[in-house]
Amino acid sequence: VSRGEMVEIGGSFRIPDVMRKSGAKMVEVGTTNKTHIRDYEKVIGPDTALLLKVHRSNFQIVGFTEEVESSQLVDIGIKYNIPVMEDLGSGCLLDLSKYGFIKEPTVQETLLALEETLNIYRDERAALREIPTLKMICQTYRSLKTKVQRLVRMIGRLNSRNFTLDLTDGSSMVGGGALPLQELPSPLLCLIPKKLSAHYMEEWLRSYDPPIVGRLERDRLLLDVRTIQEKELKSVARAIKELAEDHTTES
Repeated sequence: VSRGEMVEIGGSFRIPDVMRKSGAKMVEVGTTNKTHIRDYEKVIGPDTALLLKVHRSNFQIVGFTEEVESSQLVDIGIKYNIPVMEDLGSGCLLDLSKYGFIKEPTVQETLLALEETLNIYRDERAALREIPTLKMICQTYRSLKTKVQRLVRMIGRLNSRNFTLDLTDGSSMVGGGALPLQELPSPLLCLIPKKLSAHYMEEWLRSYDPPIVGRLERDRLLLDVRTIQEKELKSVARAIKELAEDHTTES
């Protein structure tokens, strides 16, 4: 993120604090008044996860200034295969510059991603196939049972003093504003503690690369295969096998 975009807006919403709480390491580029394309490219590395552009709400930097436009930042993201996100600030819906006001970025100028998503929703079958959340929600119990059994086969036989594996029936919560209390029957893979506690195993898997997020319930760690995509099964199986070999002695 450009050093000139490290803003604070109303309600003490501060970009550095938000990023810190998310667990991300923020890298500032350029200077307060001038940021160039080369400033971004100089710091891009294998751990770079996002290029962030933040609208300077409530203040301006004028005079000897320069900034990288959104379209230029997107070009960099495409070049290095890194996602780009833009914080529009207030999210202005009308271009008031035609009435003599200062030009502010409008939501309509960033609607391409939303338009593409809405086009998918026009075909219900395509939406269920291509929208990840819908695909997870609409998976049948039978298909999930097949998936969790495949995961168990990938893990193979474990002879570990750290934990044991078991399958159990449980539920997934849809959540969100539309279906906050809706429960979906789901088969779950349980890691039952022996030498390693459920809390330790949960933290260990969450710190894995890529992170694997389970949930703790009655001193067991539960993995819901509803939220594990097919292409992720190998990674999950590999992580569980590595955890079974972990020789950490908890204090």
